[in-house]
Amino acid sequence: MVRIHVCMLAIAILCTATSSVSQSNVRVAIGDETVERFYLSVGGYFNIPAQDVQLARGGGLKPEETSVALFIASKGHVAPAVVIDLRIAGRSWIEIGARYGIGPETYYVPLQRLVSGPPYGKAYGFYKKRPKKHWKSITLSDADIVELVNLRFLSDQNGYTADDVVKLRVQGMSFVAIHEKARVKVRSAPGHGGKKLKSPQKD
Repeated sequence: MVRIHVCMLAIAILCTATSSVSQSNVRVAIGDETVERFYLSVGGYFNIPAQDVQLARGGGLKPEETSVALFIASKGHVAPAVVIDLRIAGRSWIEIGARYGIGPETYYVPLQRLVSGPPYGKAYGFYKKRPKKHWKSITLSDADIVELVNLRFLSDQNGYTADDVVKLRVQGMSFVAIHEKARVKVRSAPGHGGKKLKSPQKD
């Protein structure tokens, strides 16, 4: 009788462990798919071939940094590989952009409401304090540029405005999570017809 109870207990523990592992694997898979969708959307938004997006990933760029690399490549009319190599070599985003005529004024995204505090307050404070003709002299940090480029990308999701994205970022939500939230919102909207993301205007 004791042996039976011991065997049953062992089976229960094994099943619980197996269930936990399976659930863990599912969570990882879902996370991976979410990140994958972000990369695919970024590539589609900037009309960048999938192999160039994979190059950014292989170079160790995070999803939010990949957006910046492809933004600069698109605006600067240069191969993404060139931008990625410069970033991997340690160049700042503001320096890389400047090489291709992309100044601080290019990163600006209009908002309906004033913002203060991180992560957008510092950058928008620069824009607010200077006349537009002097925006080219603004010095944005890498973090500022990452925030602004992804703000532009995510607010073109047809699900959220730029102000919506700012609010979610202030709450601590990641860019990947906001992208997924917007995707779900668009897909669940009445009359959704599989709309594609708007691509950035070409210069």
